[in-house]
Amino acid sequence: MISHSELKQYLCVICGKAYKYSNRLLKHKKSQHPQDIH
Repeated sequence: MISHSELKQYLCVICGKAYKYSNRLLKHKKSQHPQDIH
C-alpha cells in the first residue's frame, strides 16, 4: 500500500523538482517556469 509514503510521482521536466500532488506541480510550473508552459 502506497498511502503515507513520500513517493513524489509528479516531476518537473524543466528543473527536476518532484511533487506528491499534480496541482502543486502545476502551481510550481506557473510560478517558476511561466515561459515554458504550453
